Amino acid sequence: MDSGTLPEFRQLVLLTSDLEGTLARARKEFGVPEGFRDPVALAKVGMQHEVFGFDRTYVEVCEPINPESSASRSLARKGDSGFMVVLQVPDAEAMVTRAKGLGLEPLVVKDHHGSVLSQWHPRDFGTIAEFDEMRPADSWHFAPDIYEARNKSVVDDIVAVHLSVAEPAAMAERWAAVSGGAMGSDGTSVQAGRALLRFATVNGASGVYAVDCRAADPNRVGETVRLSGVDFVFV
Repeated sequence: MDSGTLPEFRQLVLLTSDLEGTLARARKEFGVPEGFRDPVALAKVGMQHEVFGFDRTYVEVCEPINPESSASRSLARKGDSGFMVVLQVPDAEAMVTRAKGLGLEPLVVKDHHGSVLSQWHPRDFGTIAEFDEMRPADSWHFAPDIYEARNKSVVDDIVAVHLSVAEPAAMAERWAAVSGGAMGSDGTSVQAGRALLRFATVNGASGVYAVDCRAADPNRVGETVRLSGVDFVFV
């Protein structure tokens, strides 16, 4: 698998109260196969899940199974929603150092099957954020099995992630400073490999509210599929 330009947006995590129903809709709309599951690992954090993908980007759909978990509380408060944005970075230690220089502290930094990941509070990044240094860099979590969970005949890839935050310019600057991504000329976006992170203040929305998907079929440009509270917009 080719390595993209880092930092790179790699995965969107969705939170749902109906895992199987959400996955059935994803398979119908995007043509993705049955995805990858790691039931033992996810049960340890009070979740069940499945991961499917397009080209270089992936979507993980999670349903809380522990009613006392923070994910269950988030689901009760917000309903089905975007839950986490995951970027691959070239150097986890340097990235954490940059974040701490801004006064930020991770929720967790840990080794995950030889790769290093860190997770960060949504108050600091507008959503739960995860930054992963993959070892080797041309891999992704659950490889090589995860590669069989992809289909790009409908959606070629996710090319933008839209987040609603209180201060879009300041949040974009923070993501750029921490991840090492380049700020966009509009002052409210960050380049993350082949995708853009776009920040705005949208009434009634908090965190990830939409993603742009490059359509494999030009006739589908302009269509929107709503999945777990997030609009997947064909562009």
